[in-house]
Amino acid sequence: MISIYQKIRMSLVVVAYLLVSIFLNGLVQKPGLINPRYGVVVMTRFEANNPFARRVLVPLLTNAAHSVLPESLKQKIETRLGGIADEGDIRKHHDSYKPGRFEAMRGYWSIVAVAFGFNILMLFCFFLALRRFIGALYAPPPLAEDWLPLSAILFLPLYWGYSVFVYDYAALFLFTLGLSLLAERKMLWFYILLPIALLNKEPAVLLPLVFAATFFGKNDARKYTRHLILQGAICAVVLGTLVFIFRNNPGRVAEWHLARNIAFATDISTYFQFAAIGPCPLFPRGLPFIWPLGPNVIFWLPVLGLIALGWKKAPRFLKKMLPTIIIPLALLIFFLGYIDEIRASLEALPVIIALALSPFMKMRAVGTESVDIGR
Repeated sequence: MISIYQKIRMSLVVVAYLLVSIFLNGLVQKPGLINPRYGVVVMTRFEANNPFARRVLVPLLTNAAHSVLPESLKQKIETRLGGIADEGDIRKHHDSYKPGRFEAMRGYWSIVAVAFGFNILMLFCFFLALRRFIGALYAPPPLAEDWLPLSAILFLPLYWGYSVFVYDYAALFLFTLGLSLLAERKMLWFYILLPIALLNKEPAVLLPLVFAATFFGKNDARKYTRHLILQGAICAVVLGTLVFIFRNNPGRVAEWHLARNIAFATDISTYFQFAAIGPCPLFPRGLPFIWPLGPNVIFWLPVLGLIALGWKKAPRFLKKMLPTIIIPLALLIFFLGYIDEIRASLEALPVIIALALSPFMKMRAVGTESVDIGR
Protein backbone atom coordinates (compact mmCIF):
# COMPACT_ATOMS: atom_id res chain seq x y z
CA MET A 1 0.00 0.00 0.00
CA ILE A 2 1.32 3.44 -0.90
CA SER A 3 2.10 5.56 2.15
CA ILE A 4 1.21 9.23 2.55
CA TYR A 5 4.93 10.03 2.36
CA GLN A 6 5.24 8.24 -1.00
CA LYS A 7 2.18 10.08 -2.35
CA ILE A 8 3.57 13.46 -1.29
CA ARG A 9 7.00 12.58 -2.66
CA MET A 10 5.62 11.54 -6.04
CA SER A 11 3.36 14.60 -6.20
CA LEU A 12 6.38 16.86 -5.69
CA VAL A 13 8.28 14.98 -8.39
CA VAL A 14 5.41 15.35 -10.87
CA VAL A 15 5.06 19.08 -10.17
CA ALA A 16 8.83 19.64 -10.45
CA TYR A 17 9.13 17.68 -13.72
CA LEU A 18 6.18 19.55 -15.20
CA LEU A 19 7.49 23.01 -14.20
CA VAL A 20 10.93 22.21 -15.61
CA SER A 21 9.36 20.95 -18.84
CA ILE A 22 7.37 24.19 -19.22
CA PHE A 23 10.44 26.29 -18.44
CA LEU A 24 12.72 24.48 -20.89
CA ASN A 25 10.16 24.68 -23.69
CA GLY A 26 9.80 28.37 -22.95
CA LEU A 27 13.52 28.84 -23.68
CA VAL A 28 13.40 27.28 -27.16
CA GLN A 29 14.29 29.96 -29.71
CA LYS A 30 13.80 27.88 -32.86
CA PRO A 31 10.56 25.95 -32.50
CA GLY A 32 10.37 25.05 -36.19
CA LEU A 33 6.99 26.71 -36.68
CA ILE A 34 6.67 27.69 -40.31
CA ASN A 35 9.58 26.22 -42.19
CA PRO A 36 8.05 24.98 -45.47
CA ARG A 37 10.00 21.72 -45.25
CA TYR A 38 9.40 20.63 -41.65
CA GLY A 39 7.49 23.31 -39.71
CA VAL A 40 4.53 22.57 -37.44
CA VAL A 41 2.05 23.91 -40.01
CA VAL A 42 3.12 21.63 -42.88
CA MET A 43 3.70 18.70 -40.51
CA THR A 44 0.15 18.84 -39.18
CA ARG A 45 -1.17 19.16 -42.74
CA PHE A 46 1.03 16.18 -43.74
CA GLU A 47 2.58 18.27 -46.50
CA ALA A 48 6.14 18.36 -45.15
CA ASN A 49 9.11 17.20 -47.17
CA ASN A 50 10.47 13.70 -46.82
CA PRO A 51 11.87 12.38 -44.55
CA PHE A 52 10.10 14.72 -42.08
CA ALA A 53 6.62 13.91 -43.40
CA ARG A 54 6.90 10.31 -42.23
CA ARG A 55 7.19 11.31 -38.56
CA VAL A 56 3.47 11.35 -38.04
CA LEU A 57 2.80 10.49 -34.38
CA VAL A 58 2.76 13.97 -32.85
CA PRO A 59 1.05 15.59 -35.87
CA LEU A 60 -1.71 12.97 -35.57
CA LEU A 61 -2.06 13.59 -31.83
CA THR A 62 -2.00 17.35 -32.39
CA ASN A 63 -4.75 17.23 -35.00
CA ALA A 64 -6.88 14.95 -32.83
CA ALA A 65 -6.55 17.19 -29.76
CA HIS A 66 -7.07 20.36 -31.81
CA SER A 67 -10.27 18.99 -33.37
CA VAL A 68 -12.02 18.79 -29.99
CA LEU A 69 -11.16 22.33 -28.87
CA PRO A 70 -14.12 24.75 -28.88
CA GLU A 71 -13.96 27.35 -31.66
CA SER A 72 -14.13 30.16 -29.12
CA LEU A 73 -11.02 28.83 -27.39
CA LYS A 74 -9.20 28.46 -30.71
CA GLN A 75 -9.96 32.10 -31.51
CA LYS A 76 -8.70 33.27 -28.12
CA ILE A 77 -5.48 31.31 -28.61
CA GLU A 78 -5.09 32.74 -32.11
CA THR A 79 -5.43 36.31 -30.86
CA ARG A 80 -3.24 35.84 -27.81
CA LEU A 81 -0.36 33.97 -29.45
CA GLY A 82 -0.40 36.24 -32.47
CA GLY A 83 0.01 39.17 -30.11
CA ILE A 84 2.83 37.51 -28.17
CA ALA A 85 4.68 36.80 -31.42
CA ASP A 86 4.58 40.53 -32.20
CA GLU A 87 6.08 41.40 -28.81
CA GLY A 88 9.74 42.00 -28.20
CA ASP A 89 12.05 40.67 -30.88
CA ILE A 90 10.40 37.33 -31.70
CA ARG A 91 8.88 38.39 -35.03
CA LYS A 92 11.92 40.49 -35.95
CA HIS A 93 14.22 37.60 -35.08
CA HIS A 94 12.37 35.17 -37.36
CA ASP A 95 11.76 37.69 -40.12
CA SER A 96 15.52 38.28 -40.28
CA TYR A 97 15.79 34.85 -41.91
CA LYS A 98 12.93 35.41 -44.32
CA PRO A 99 10.94 38.68 -44.24
CA GLY A 100 7.22 38.27 -43.69
CA ARG A 101 7.38 34.57 -42.87
CA PHE A 102 5.25 35.01 -39.74
CA GLU A 103 2.30 36.04 -41.91
CA ALA A 104 1.98 32.36 -42.81
CA MET A 105 1.12 31.64 -39.16
CA ARG A 106 -2.21 33.47 -39.30
CA GLY A 107 -4.97 30.97 -38.61
CA TYR A 108 -2.56 28.33 -37.28
CA TRP A 109 -1.61 29.61 -33.83
CA SER A 110 -4.08 27.29 -32.09
CA ILE A 111 -2.49 24.30 -33.87
CA VAL A 112 0.91 25.54 -32.71
CA ALA A 113 -0.37 25.87 -29.14
CA VAL A 114 -1.54 22.25 -29.12
CA ALA A 115 1.75 21.03 -30.64
CA PHE A 116 3.66 23.08 -28.07
CA GLY A 117 1.55 21.47 -25.35
CA PHE A 118 2.57 18.05 -26.62
CA ASN A 119 6.22 19.15 -26.55
CA ILE A 120 5.79 19.99 -22.86
CA LEU A 121 3.99 16.70 -22.20
CA MET A 122 6.62 14.62 -24.01
CA LEU A 123 9.50 16.28 -22.17
CA PHE A 124 7.67 15.69 -18.89
CA CYS A 125 7.20 12.03 -19.83
CA PHE A 126 10.89 11.83 -20.72
CA PHE A 127 11.86 12.82 -17.18
CA LEU A 128 9.56 10.11 -15.83
CA ALA A 129 11.00 7.54 -18.28
CA LEU A 130 14.56 8.54 -17.37
CA ARG A 131 13.69 8.11 -13.68
CA ARG A 132 12.44 4.62 -14.50
CA PHE A 133 15.53 3.84 -16.59
CA ILE A 134 17.91 4.89 -13.82
CA GLY A 135 15.89 2.85 -11.32
CA ALA A 136 16.03 -0.23 -13.58
CA LEU A 137 19.83 -0.07 -13.80
CA TYR A 138 20.90 1.18 -10.38
CA ALA A 139 19.72 1.13 -6.77
CA PRO A 140 19.85 4.85 -5.90
CA PRO A 141 18.40 6.29 -2.69
CA PRO A 142 14.78 7.41 -3.19
CA LEU A 143 15.56 11.13 -3.33
CA ALA A 144 18.40 10.58 -5.80
CA GLU A 145 16.10 8.46 -7.98
CA ASP A 146 13.57 11.31 -7.97
CA TRP A 147 15.88 14.22 -8.76
CA LEU A 148 18.73 12.76 -10.82
CA PRO A 149 16.60 12.76 -14.01
CA LEU A 150 16.67 16.55 -13.86
CA SER A 151 20.40 16.33 -14.64
CA ALA A 152 19.15 16.25 -18.25
CA ILE A 153 18.68 20.03 -17.86
CA LEU A 154 22.44 20.37 -18.28
CA PHE A 155 22.35 18.50 -21.61
CA LEU A 156 19.20 19.66 -23.40
CA PRO A 157 20.34 23.24 -24.24
CA LEU A 158 23.19 21.76 -26.30
CA TYR A 159 20.57 20.43 -28.71
CA TRP A 160 19.00 23.86 -29.36
CA GLY A 161 21.44 25.06 -32.02
CA TYR A 162 18.91 24.13 -34.68
CA SER A 163 15.11 23.94 -34.71
CA VAL A 164 13.42 21.86 -32.04
CA PHE A 165 11.21 19.64 -34.16
CA VAL A 166 7.69 18.70 -33.17
CA TYR A 167 8.74 15.05 -32.76
CA ASP A 168 12.06 15.52 -30.90
CA TYR A 169 10.91 15.24 -27.29
CA ALA A 170 8.51 12.45 -28.22
CA ALA A 171 11.48 10.54 -29.65
CA LEU A 172 13.45 11.17 -26.49
CA PHE A 173 10.60 9.92 -24.30
CA LEU A 174 9.69 6.85 -26.36
CA PHE A 175 13.27 5.72 -26.87
CA THR A 176 14.08 6.09 -23.16
CA LEU A 177 10.96 4.15 -22.23
CA GLY A 178 11.90 1.46 -24.75
CA LEU A 179 15.33 1.09 -23.17
CA SER A 180 13.71 0.85 -19.74
CA LEU A 181 11.36 -1.89 -20.89
CA LEU A 182 14.30 -3.84 -22.31
CA ALA A 183 16.25 -3.40 -19.09
CA GLU A 184 13.22 -4.70 -17.18
CA ARG A 185 12.63 -7.41 -19.82
CA LYS A 186 8.96 -6.41 -20.21
CA MET A 187 8.70 -7.61 -23.76
CA LEU A 188 4.92 -7.38 -24.20
CA TRP A 189 5.01 -3.64 -23.40
CA PHE A 190 8.11 -3.29 -25.57
CA TYR A 191 6.21 -4.70 -28.56
CA ILE A 192 3.36 -2.26 -27.94
CA LEU A 193 5.80 0.64 -27.75
CA LEU A 194 7.95 -0.24 -30.80
CA PRO A 195 5.44 0.58 -33.61
CA ILE A 196 4.40 3.77 -31.79
CA ALA A 197 8.04 4.88 -31.58
CA LEU A 198 8.53 4.05 -35.28
CA LEU A 199 5.55 6.24 -36.20
CA ASN A 200 7.32 9.09 -34.44
CA LYS A 201 10.84 8.77 -35.89
CA GLU A 202 12.86 6.21 -37.83
CA PRO A 203 15.79 5.85 -35.35
CA ALA A 204 13.46 3.74 -33.22
CA VAL A 205 14.83 0.88 -35.36
CA LEU A 206 17.81 1.04 -33.01
CA LEU A 207 15.69 -0.47 -30.23
CA PRO A 208 15.75 -3.93 -31.89
CA LEU A 209 19.52 -3.51 -32.32
CA VAL A 210 19.81 -2.82 -28.60
CA PHE A 211 17.78 -5.94 -27.94
CA ALA A 212 19.99 -7.96 -30.28
CA ALA A 213 23.21 -6.76 -28.64
CA THR A 214 22.16 -7.01 -25.00
CA PHE A 215 20.61 -10.48 -25.17
CA PHE A 216 22.94 -12.08 -27.73
CA GLY A 217 24.26 -15.54 -26.87
CA LYS A 218 22.71 -15.74 -23.42
CA ASN A 219 19.25 -17.12 -24.09
CA ASP A 220 17.56 -19.94 -25.91
CA ALA A 221 18.57 -19.42 -29.55
CA ARG A 222 15.11 -20.11 -30.95
CA LYS A 223 13.40 -17.68 -28.58
CA TYR A 224 16.04 -15.04 -29.33
CA THR A 225 15.65 -15.55 -33.10
CA ARG A 226 11.85 -15.34 -32.92
CA HIS A 227 12.12 -12.01 -31.11
CA LEU A 228 14.53 -10.67 -33.74
CA ILE A 229 12.32 -11.77 -36.64
CA LEU A 230 9.21 -10.26 -35.06
CA GLN A 231 10.92 -6.95 -34.30
CA GLY A 232 12.40 -6.80 -37.79
CA ALA A 233 8.99 -7.45 -39.32
CA ILE A 234 7.38 -4.68 -37.25
CA CYS A 235 10.06 -2.21 -38.36
CA ALA A 236 9.75 -3.21 -42.02
CA VAL A 237 5.95 -2.99 -42.06
CA VAL A 238 5.66 0.34 -40.23
CA LEU A 239 8.49 2.14 -42.03
CA GLY A 240 7.62 0.62 -45.40
CA THR A 241 4.01 1.74 -45.03
CA LEU A 242 5.08 5.29 -44.16
CA VAL A 243 7.44 5.45 -47.15
CA PHE A 244 4.60 4.31 -49.42
CA ILE A 245 2.03 6.75 -47.99
CA PHE A 246 4.33 9.77 -48.36
CA ARG A 247 6.02 8.71 -51.60
CA ASN A 248 4.57 11.74 -53.44
CA ASN A 249 5.63 14.34 -50.87
CA PRO A 250 8.57 16.57 -51.85
CA GLY A 251 12.04 15.58 -50.78
CA ARG A 252 13.88 12.29 -50.71
CA VAL A 253 13.98 9.18 -48.54
CA ALA A 254 17.09 10.70 -46.92
CA GLU A 255 19.27 13.79 -47.37
CA TRP A 256 23.01 13.58 -48.19
CA HIS A 257 25.33 16.02 -46.37
CA LEU A 258 28.77 14.36 -46.51
CA ALA A 259 30.66 17.27 -48.14
CA ARG A 260 29.26 19.77 -45.64
CA ASN A 261 30.11 17.56 -42.69
CA ILE A 262 33.70 17.01 -43.81
CA ALA A 263 34.12 20.80 -43.92
CA PHE A 264 32.60 21.19 -40.46
CA ALA A 265 34.54 18.27 -38.97
CA THR A 266 37.83 19.82 -40.05
CA ASP A 267 36.92 23.27 -38.67
CA ILE A 268 38.12 23.62 -35.06
CA SER A 269 35.41 26.19 -34.27
CA THR A 270 32.79 23.42 -34.65
CA TYR A 271 33.93 22.06 -31.28
CA PHE A 272 33.81 25.37 -29.40
CA GLN A 273 30.34 26.71 -30.19
CA PHE A 274 28.51 28.96 -27.71
CA ALA A 275 25.37 31.05 -28.06
CA ALA A 276 23.24 33.47 -26.07
CA ILE A 277 19.54 32.84 -25.47
CA GLY A 278 17.74 34.55 -28.32
CA PRO A 279 14.10 35.69 -28.40
CA CYS A 280 11.92 32.93 -26.97
CA PRO A 281 8.45 32.61 -25.39
CA LEU A 282 9.69 33.26 -21.83
CA PHE A 283 12.07 36.06 -22.80
CA PRO A 284 10.81 37.82 -25.96
CA ARG A 285 13.95 39.97 -26.10
CA GLY A 286 16.36 37.15 -25.31
CA LEU A 287 18.95 36.90 -22.55
CA PRO A 288 22.71 37.52 -22.51
CA PHE A 289 23.25 34.14 -20.86
CA ILE A 290 25.77 32.03 -22.82
CA TRP A 291 25.65 28.23 -23.08
CA PRO A 292 27.60 25.63 -25.11
CA LEU A 293 26.12 24.19 -28.29
CA GLY A 294 26.40 20.91 -30.17
CA PRO A 295 29.72 19.01 -30.01
CA ASN A 296 31.29 21.54 -27.63
CA VAL A 297 34.35 19.78 -26.15
CA ILE A 298 34.35 22.03 -23.06
CA PHE A 299 31.06 20.41 -22.08
CA TRP A 300 31.53 16.89 -23.42
CA LEU A 301 35.06 16.15 -22.16
CA PRO A 302 34.00 16.17 -18.47
CA VAL A 303 31.01 13.99 -19.37
CA LEU A 304 33.30 11.51 -21.14
CA GLY A 305 35.57 11.62 -18.10
CA LEU A 306 32.70 10.59 -15.83
CA ILE A 307 31.74 7.78 -18.20
CA ALA A 308 35.36 6.53 -18.26
CA LEU A 309 35.58 6.79 -14.46
CA GLY A 310 32.52 4.63 -13.93
CA TRP A 311 32.90 2.33 -16.93
CA LYS A 312 34.29 -0.63 -15.02
CA LYS A 313 31.46 -0.76 -12.50
CA ALA A 314 28.64 0.23 -14.90
CA PRO A 315 26.05 -2.48 -15.68
CA ARG A 316 27.09 -4.68 -18.62
CA PHE A 317 23.61 -4.19 -20.03
CA LEU A 318 24.21 -0.43 -20.19
CA LYS A 319 27.72 -0.73 -21.64
CA LYS A 320 26.37 -2.85 -24.51
CA MET A 321 23.74 -0.23 -25.25
CA LEU A 322 26.19 2.63 -25.83
CA PRO A 323 28.04 1.44 -28.97
CA THR A 324 24.86 -0.12 -30.36
CA ILE A 325 23.22 3.32 -30.34
CA ILE A 326 26.16 5.71 -30.78
CA ILE A 327 27.89 4.04 -33.76
CA PRO A 328 24.81 3.84 -36.07
CA LEU A 329 23.72 7.36 -35.08
CA ALA A 330 27.20 8.79 -35.69
CA LEU A 331 27.38 7.21 -39.15
CA LEU A 332 23.87 8.34 -40.08
CA ILE A 333 24.52 11.89 -38.89
CA PHE A 334 27.87 12.13 -40.69
CA PHE A 335 26.41 11.08 -44.04
CA LEU A 336 22.75 12.11 -43.80
CA GLY A 337 22.59 14.82 -41.11
CA TYR A 338 24.60 17.74 -39.77
CA ILE A 339 27.40 16.79 -37.38
CA ASP A 340 26.89 20.00 -35.39
CA GLU A 341 23.14 19.37 -35.17
CA ILE A 342 23.35 16.86 -32.36
CA ARG A 343 19.58 16.89 -31.81
CA ALA A 344 19.66 14.10 -34.40
CA SER A 345 21.36 11.94 -31.74
CA LEU A 346 18.85 12.53 -28.93
CA GLU A 347 18.28 8.77 -28.66
CA ALA A 348 21.75 8.37 -27.13
CA LEU A 349 21.08 10.90 -24.35
CA PRO A 350 19.51 8.56 -21.73
CA VAL A 351 22.40 6.11 -22.06
CA ILE A 352 24.98 8.92 -21.82
CA ILE A 353 23.31 10.31 -18.69
CA ALA A 354 23.03 6.88 -17.09
CA LEU A 355 26.70 6.11 -17.76
CA ALA A 356 27.80 9.54 -16.50
CA LEU A 357 26.01 8.76 -13.22
CA SER A 358 27.67 5.34 -12.83
CA PRO A 359 30.62 6.55 -10.67
CA PHE A 360 28.11 7.63 -8.02
CA MET A 361 25.65 4.74 -8.27
CA LYS A 362 25.29 1.37 -6.63
CA MET A 363 24.36 -1.24 -9.24
CA ARG A 364 21.09 -3.06 -8.70
CA ALA A 365 21.91 -6.52 -7.38
CA VAL A 366 19.13 -8.31 -9.25
CA GLY A 367 17.60 -7.45 -12.59
CA THR A 368 19.89 -5.78 -15.10
CA GLU A 369 22.47 -8.55 -15.17
CA SER A 370 19.89 -11.32 -15.55
CA VAL A 371 20.07 -12.78 -19.02
CA ASP A 372 16.59 -14.21 -19.56
CA ILE A 373 14.64 -12.33 -22.24
CA GLY A 374 11.47 -12.63 -20.25
CA ARG A 375 7.89 -12.73 -21.49
